[in-house]
Amino acid sequence: MSHAPADARPARAAPRRLALGLPVPRAPETRPLASLRLYAPRWVWPSSFEGTHEWRVLREDIAANGIRTPLRILRNGWVIDGTHRYRLAQALGLETVPVQVVPIPLGLSSDDPLAPLDRLRIERTAVLEARGRRHLTAHQRDVMFLTLEEAQASVFGPPEARTARRLANLRRRPPARRSLRLAPPSTRSRSSMACRPVGSSGS
Repeated sequence: MSHAPADARPARAAPRRLALGLPVPRAPETRPLASLRLYAPRWVWPSSFEGTHEWRVLREDIAANGIRTPLRILRNGWVIDGTHRYRLAQALGLETVPVQVVPIPLGLSSDDPLAPLDRLRIERTAVLEARGRRHLTAHQRDVMFLTLEEAQASVFGPPEARTARRLANLRRRPPARRSLRLAPPSTRSRSSMACRPVGSSGS
């Protein structure tokens, strides 16, 4: 049985990275449209394409087939993905729609139950998912990403402050100790015997 060296220490865990993506949504379900309402963004949100060709195509598809891609909502019914599908469902008089609940924790306040970090996660995800849409111009994309940078700075602080905090945390950590590890005695004895001339007795 092999034994770890006496001075062996467990490997230091990798530093935790802040996850800014959204949790995996739950299984689809059906909810009354009247129980839902649109999420009100704090910082940034993709521009609407209402009235464009894409809007008319989407309207025709929903009128013929219903909503096939579930809206993503919070537990309180706020729609965080599917703004246009929600509005078209209202315009077409749909009573129920498919939804998926994104399990983000909510606070007790009914007016603003979301923590600033969770609002940033929601709005950042909306911006990233809208990045490749054809109805967004280069100017609109630039404005969205610059506004997103400002939002991140308001939550985490400016980059200089974040760098200073990371340096302060690193300086508070004790330096890692280095120890000289020798090979086990059996290995050392075999090595020394292998170096002796042939015919020597070793005594």
